[in-house]
Amino acid sequence: MNVHGRRSHLPFIAALAAAGLVAVPAAPARTIVWHKEEAIAPSNIDPVMVASRHVTRFVVRHGDSPVRSGERTERVASVAATRATPGTQQVYRWSTRFPATFAPVADSTWNIFTQFHESAPDGCHPNIALQVNTKQIPAMLRLQVRGGGLGLDCTPQQSRSWDFAPLTRGRWQDLELRVSWSDAIDGGAVELKLDGATVVARTALATLYTGQRAYLKQGFYRAPSSFTSTVWHSAVS
Repeated sequence: MNVHGRRSHLPFIAALAAAGLVAVPAAPARTIVWHKEEAIAPSNIDPVMVASRHVTRFVVRHGDSPVRSGERTERVASVAATRATPGTQQVYRWSTRFPATFAPVADSTWNIFTQFHESAPDGCHPNIALQVNTKQIPAMLRLQVRGGGLGLDCTPQQSRSWDFAPLTRGRWQDLELRVSWSDAIDGGAVELKLDGATVVARTALATLYTGQRAYLKQGFYRAPSSFTSTVWHSAVS
């Protein structure tokens, strides 16, 4: 059992790691502390520790709707822990693994595995979302960024997206997201690295909605579906 009283996959993961079949991401020096969990069942979020490194399995099943829209299993950080406030520059590092059996929603970008959600409870889209875009063949990993003023229909003043790499199953991938947080048009910026290579060059744009901040959510959030989706994440630093 892990410290949360959930069944742990530690023996299985440890055996694979010892055999060299699973590469476990390096332990970060400082990690973001999670504020709460959004999950139908505690077992949907399964944290384990392997070789002093924290990794977590997130499972989403049909009907897993702990909050008002879609299906999700996510951890939520506070605005203070996320440090997403106007005028700041932050770097977020973590690793993600899509298992060989990973099933995203077809013909959709509503496959979000990391998001920076606007601070207002307005039901609009997140400021920054990392998604699996299955509208493309092959499926692609996508970075979506929105900011500036918001219309009554949640249309942002500024929006841009990048399909930056094909979806790869069965191995850990290291992500490094650099963000200059600002609600001014072209006043903020984003840059993304995947496995050490720049896949989205630094681009100036608004990264917050006017008068708002943002907080980190991680796990998996998808359109309602009949099947099960599983994603693994390391700690975020």
